[in-house]
Amino acid sequence: MIYVTINSDALTSGAFTLPDPSRRHALAVPSMTAALVALQFTTTSGTAPFLPLHREDGSGQIHTVYSGTGPGIAVLPPLPTPWGRLAVSSGTASQVTTFTLLPLSIRW
Repeated sequence: MIYVTINSDALTSGAFTLPDPSRRHALAVPSMTAALVALQFTTTSGTAPFLPLHREDGSGQIHTVYSGTGPGIAVLPPLPTPWGRLAVSSGTASQVTTFTLLPLSIRW
């Protein structure tokens, strides 16, 4: 498990590294005030620029991992690199919000 936090009034988390990006992952979303949660990735270990993950249907839309107030669990699509961060569409109120990345037993 990897715990990913977004500080109070921030819109992105710190960088995380997946030990095995070939595994499928799920994201546990806590109760929060954000409207949506999205993934951003970089090609270099934990450094900018972080780019949004887009949907695979060719629409060009950003892939929304979760939308709503939570709590909930979302199974993630294939991830392009092991280095990423989370982004939310609105601030997480006045508290630190912790998400959990859960490795699943199956691979892509």
